[in-house]
Amino acid sequence: MDNREIVTAAFEDWAAGTAHVSQIFAENMTWEIIGRSAAAGHYPTRQAFTDAVLTPFARRFSSDDPFRPVAVRAIHADETTGTVVVLWDGRGTTTVGTVHENTYV
Repeated sequence: MDNREIVTAAFEDWAAGTAHVSQIFAENMTWEIIGRSAAAGHYPTRQAFTDAVLTPFARRFSSDDPFRPVAVRAIHADETTGTVVVLWDGRGTTTVGTVHENTYV
């Protein structure tokens, strides 16, 4: 499978509730969140990102309607660099009953 197919399958699995997209993250990945949110910052590994961002974020959602992708708008792949960029919409119901919807890249 090429990178685009791997990422596409990971988002399909996540949307179906059978896996999480983080299954394809390399252990030594780096991640940066730009902005002024509490999660903004640089994360030097998959574990650091999971511990500081993904786990606390997931705890905010109901197990009946967890946060998941509801639409993948576009997937762009650069075969030269192996880079894949996904534009997607996510949705989930929080533990206090509010709906969280957002668009991500």
